[in-house]
Amino acid sequence: MAVNDKENEDIVKLWIRECLTDNHMSEYEVSFAKISEKGQGYLSDIFFVKATGLNERREKQEFDFVVKISKKNETLRKSFPLRESFHREIYIYNEVIPTFKLFMNGKEAKFKLDFMPECYKTIFEDETEGIILENLKIRGFQLHCNTKPLNLEHIKLVLLNMAHFHAVSFAFRDQNEYEFNKLIMDFNSLLSITVEEQSMQTLFRTEMFTAIEFLKEIDESELAKQLQERIQDDPNAILKSIYNKDIKQSVILHGDTWINNYMFRYEDGDLTTPAAVAFLDWQISSLHSPALDVSQFLYAVSSEEALVTHFEDLMVFYHSKLSSCLRELGSDPENIFPYSLLIEHWKKYSVASLIFVLGFLKTIVSEGDEVPATEDITCGLGDVFSNVKITNMNAYKSRLVAIVKNFCSL
Repeated sequence: MAVNDKENEDIVKLWIRECLTDNHMSEYEVSFAKISEKGQGYLSDIFFVKATGLNERREKQEFDFVVKISKKNETLRKSFPLRESFHREIYIYNEVIPTFKLFMNGKEAKFKLDFMPECYKTIFEDETEGIILENLKIRGFQLHCNTKPLNLEHIKLVLLNMAHFHAVSFAFRDQNEYEFNKLIMDFNSLLSITVEEQSMQTLFRTEMFTAIEFLKEIDESELAKQLQERIQDDPNAILKSIYNKDIKQSVILHGDTWINNYMFRYEDGDLTTPAAVAFLDWQISSLHSPALDVSQFLYAVSSEEALVTHFEDLMVFYHSKLSSCLRELGSDPENIFPYSLLIEHWKKYSVASLIFVLGFLKTIVSEGDEVPATEDITCGLGDVFSNVKITNMNAYKSRLVAIVKNFCSL
């Protein structure tokens, strides 16, 4: 075990003991089931921990935890707003979700905000940040293969739960504007801060050029030309302009909707149709149009079938669920966010999602030893993702063509 792993293990043990004590447990034992492997946590080290003890009734109780502890690498902490990102995720668990659930009490909503793991404890100390969550694998949740696009059943389940979250954000703002503004008082755009670092700017500029040249090489010159014409400005100027824009119809976003930030639970061994989904890693949650979450998600996980053939159906599906949720919460979707505005926002802001996803597309389709690691980086975070070398160019090609076809068709 590396020195840093041993140091982190000692810290995690202390946190777990505090967590168990807070839950009135005694005579407990703590063991480490697994430590995260390369590429499983770009901003944090992840520990899987088992704990057993006696509760207040002297009954044996077992816990399975996932513990996220922030990486200590100084270069990483300087090149990425890591501390701010952990604070944002902690704020989502400790303030935003409880506030939203309290708002829903007494409403006649048929849905629940039940798409997140239980949070047992959060830590925000000098140079050390952490979160203790339930291990969703115990309830049967699992990650989807990151190199394969999601099918329509998976996509619709995510969009459904995304609509739930966006609807509560919209309705809370609509009915309790003062309280909503208090909730987002310090909610600066971590998306904007993330893309302002120099190596990240280089990443987005380089990967956009790479994408355009690759399209030319595979006889998609017309797509390459259309993309180049649409991205006339520096990609980073576009990102900055959109991420910093104050949108009247804004909601609290997830902000980082790539495939590894979702876990799915299946029934009867049917891996084609998930029964439940869990949203993970809220570290760059920001405030903006819901079209940013939807477009980033679809660009990051979809095949050409979803993005071209079924795109309109998916937009209608998301908006219909958003609208029905708003009605259940007592707000009027036509006054707050009609379908025409969703499409208008997609046309205005999906370019930011295109740039963002293309910046990480090689990482999205990487596998095995190709997955970038941030444990010992000596450069900017963007440089880590710029240096990804992939062998499955067919996956890169199919995902790239699907994204650009959708973008250029609108």
